[in-house]
Amino acid sequence: MIGSARDLEAAKLADVTHFFATWYVPGNAILAVVGDVEPEAAFAAVEKYLGWIDSPRLPPRNAFARKPLAKEERLQLTDRVELPRLLIGWQSPKNGTQADAECELLAAILGRGKASRLYDRLVHKDGSAATVEVTQDSREAQSVFGINVLAAPGHTLGEILSAVDDELKTFLATGPGQAELDAARTGVYTGFARDLEGLVPRAIRLTSYQLDFGAADSLKRDLNRYETATPESVRDAAARVLGAPRVVVEVAPAVQR
Repeated sequence: MIGSARDLEAAKLADVTHFFATWYVPGNAILAVVGDVEPEAAFAAVEKYLGWIDSPRLPPRNAFARKPLAKEERLQLTDRVELPRLLIGWQSPKNGTQADAECELLAAILGRGKASRLYDRLVHKDGSAATVEVTQDSREAQSVFGINVLAAPGHTLGEILSAVDDELKTFLATGPGQAELDAARTGVYTGFARDLEGLVPRAIRLTSYQLDFGAADSLKRDLNRYETATPESVRDAAARVLGAPRVVVEVAPAVQR
């Protein structure tokens, strides 16, 4: 059962039982069998061991209405850390869409690897950051595009945020170069190939495709989202996402007493 700590603590046994009886049923599950097996034998085993489980009709899913941020939100936190950290997040396109793939490529260009734009600016040139990470956290209904920067000693988060905004402004004006896009695409393809090396990652990808696209054999369809991306389409995706209101979180070391 998923929820906040307050929800879990308030839940009664009847609530938990009803939740599992409603949602943890065969009709709401995807099973992948991978390995050295014969399809007929696998289907027979699944029917033998799981076929007897009742699967009541699922209740209708609640419609998800995307609610954009009205303005930039800022949070200042303290924690038991040695160095300050800057976190920036934007609402971004949902998993499986063309724009989601373009945001994944955008994340690679901006902050995945030592040759990426933000890493080069903040770590190599300015020396203001120790680490930089940019991600497209793809989700079913609403994704999050995030920038995560750990400050270097002697540098402030205000200084880093100003440099990040400067780099983003430059990117939105010019977009990525073809070489940058090709390198980002190669990185994505390498990740796909690595995921297919083991049996468990293969099973996860098959079930994900069944959930996201309605067909387990959607590898080519998925890869095509990245193949058809262009410098112009990535810049347009960046303009839509990075031009919208964001959440900025500053985490500072707690004062030692």
